Amino acid sequence: MTKEQIEKLIAIGKRKGFNAVQLSQYITQPPYNLCAADASIVYFEARKREPKKITVADVVNASIDTIRPVSDSADAMALAVHAAAGYTPSNLNRSSVKSFALATSTRIRAGKFKRVSPSFVKQVEAELENVIRGIGGPEDSDDTPGEWDFLNRKQISARVFEQLNRFIRKVILRKVRGHPSLGQTLR
Repeated sequence: MTKEQIEKLIAIGKRKGFNAVQLSQYITQPPYNLCAADASIVYFEARKREPKKITVADVVNASIDTIRPVSDSADAMALAVHAAAGYTPSNLNRSSVKSFALATSTRIRAGKFKRVSPSFVKQVEAELENVIRGIGGPEDSDDTPGEWDFLNRKQISARVFEQLNRFIRKVILRKVRGHPSLGQTLR
């Protein structure tokens, strides 16, 4: 996508009064029919331009002196090590995505494809991210600040993981089926 296309889509979202999540969902439907990867690009660009909402929790957290800087945390150190090595954390097991795509290629496309490009995996990651963002729906302006944990994690996590895995299988299957027979790499 070019910068001009992104700017036009963001302008459409502003005109319709959409936030970044609503805009990314809107442009994946007719008449635009953008893929999830392009919708994610527009989402992140629109998200940068949204004003940050300050909540009561932000004010309370800012007044606490015992907050540890992010650079001191073990997670920040691990992320810095990964970034230095050229690795970015993912919600997906990338090797499983690649091996399933190749197995699907063998089963459906008679083994036409022998390699899976990084862009293929990034597109699957983008579609997963789009689905995760869409689960909560649009933000409510009268949301009560604070952290509330409504879910029984032991009961719900297996079902959520199962459904997300099922969704990713469908995405990979659709991408392998729809890939043109050019070369030996799934892109």
